[in-house]
Amino acid sequence: MDPAILMLGIFHITEWIRCTILLTVICLGVNLMQVWYVLGLNTIFGLVAFIYVHVVYFGDAAKGCAAD
Repeated sequence: MDPAILMLGIFHITEWIRCTILLTVICLGVNLMQVWYVLGLNTIFGLVAFIYVHVVYFGDAAKGCAAD
């Protein structure tokens, strides 16, 4: 389950950076909207990561972890 959790961690850290960029645009007026829109592709990565986590969670690997 480690790769699945790692993917979710990467997704969440990237989303935090994206939110920080948006706050920078709002509070400081710096034009970083191009970066914010490019990081919007992270949403697709997030959907893939969440699907992968659910597949792993309901698979045999997670059942082996629960037995330990």
